[in-house]
Amino acid sequence: MDNNKIEAENCSKLAYDALRSKSFNKALKLAQRAVSLCPCEEYSKLVTQIKCKQVENESHSKLIKDILSTEDYYEILNVTKSSSEEEIKKAYKKLALVLHPDKNSLPGAEEAFKKISIACQCLTDADKRRIYDQTGSRNPRGFDPTIVTPEQLFEAFFGIDINRAHVRTSHMHSNRHTPSNNISQIAPILLISSIIIFSNLLSQPSKPYSTEPTSKYYNAIKTQVSGVYYYVDPHSFDMDYPPNSPQRIKLEYEVDFGYLENKCYVQNQQRQRALAKYAFSNPPKHLLELPESCQSLRSLKDKYKKLQMKSFQQV
Repeated sequence: MDNNKIEAENCSKLAYDALRSKSFNKALKLAQRAVSLCPCEEYSKLVTQIKCKQVENESHSKLIKDILSTEDYYEILNVTKSSSEEEIKKAYKKLALVLHPDKNSLPGAEEAFKKISIACQCLTDADKRRIYDQTGSRNPRGFDPTIVTPEQLFEAFFGIDINRAHVRTSHMHSNRHTPSNNISQIAPILLISSIIIFSNLLSQPSKPYSTEPTSKYYNAIKTQVSGVYYYVDPHSFDMDYPPNSPQRIKLEYEVDFGYLENKCYVQNQQRQRALAKYAFSNPPKHLLELPESCQSLRSLKDKYKKLQMKSFQQV
């Protein structure tokens, strides 16, 4: 019996390895072998998990094939010509969560992700959509889908500004960036913001938190990524921004970003002053490295993007 348990455990480990590499048939055989050697709930759940992942993988493969096989924007997003702008945005979000390169490594997924981005950009702009409906042109009146990249569109829809950190910190990392370069880098996000985010900003004139305790905001909360404290109104905050909700995650990204951006700026200025003392000699190694806060700032976007994707999948 002990030998069976050991062999079953080995089979389950190999099954997990096969599952991670998407070798579903191999994974299923190994998991079923583990069940036959040592029937238990853990191995039965593994069999079920593999079957579900296999069905999901087949579904995603078909989705990618369907998107790549059509050039019709409505078919790409699986909407109709009578669909509203909100319905189109909802369809895009649903597809983007499945096809994003960080989540989907299937062949063709990245190209399909680009196609839903281009389709969404056209169909959520009233003028471009009208021209597209009239002419069927995939490039109506000079429409250039490359002005907003698929990644920028995704992050604007899901509430993370990918260019904000780069605009302020780019000059810290290289003196080759010019003002015109910075303008060209932030132009796409400004365009997206004006279309998608501006109306939300108008309806939210003040922040629902403070970085220092006040008479209104006195309940301390820590951000789940960086552990930065911020202060909120204990009577309404959890109701307006439930834990792990997309709204809370977006707000905490703003808190973490502001804190790390300021800390990075100060520490980098200190580093530059220290480096100036070694103009004619080799500086210590630690002065040549980017401050830890700046490194954290660089990785912050990816950490919150993963949280947002997980949050939207749970909605």
